[in-house]
Amino acid sequence: MLDRELFISAMRNVATPVTIVTTNGPAGAHGATVSAMCSLSADPASLLICLNRQSRILGLIEENGAFCVNVIAEGQDDIAMAFAGAPRTTPRKFATPDWTHDNPNTLPELRNAAATFQCAYKTTQSFGSHQIIVGTVLATTAADHAPLVYHQGSFFALATNRAKPPRSEPV
Repeated sequence: MLDRELFISAMRNVATPVTIVTTNGPAGAHGATVSAMCSLSADPASLLICLNRQSRILGLIEENGAFCVNVIAEGQDDIAMAFAGAPRTTPRKFATPDWTHDNPNTLPELRNAAATFQCAYKTTQSFGSHQIIVGTVLATTAADHAPLVYHQGSFFALATNRAKPPRSEPV
């Protein structure tokens, strides 16, 4: 079996989007910073997130039947840290006007996010220390903001003006 620390060290070289997953229901609005998120299918539009089994939001997503993935934009590091549970972080979760959530039937959505995905909860699959949650995307937004990425234990903004188009022909 592969050494855990060796695996973690190698994974630090993989840049991932920084997201805040939110849900809302009878227990109120809840959210958590999550780096394990990706598209699953375009037909139907769906994505998956991975949450530690100890995460409080896991049961709430299942109970509420819905969640929103907010892709954090450049300059929103402080919001990501607040939802990651960083001590003495300002702002504290939903206590700022950065969020839209008018009532228990509205999923919290981050204003000025790079993208948002409002999802209906579909299924959960256990694997190791985490739960893989699949959601069908019901609504989405996309802004012209560079997303924040996590790499080597730090946040970085993408240099969007340096992207190369994919090759259309095999090399």
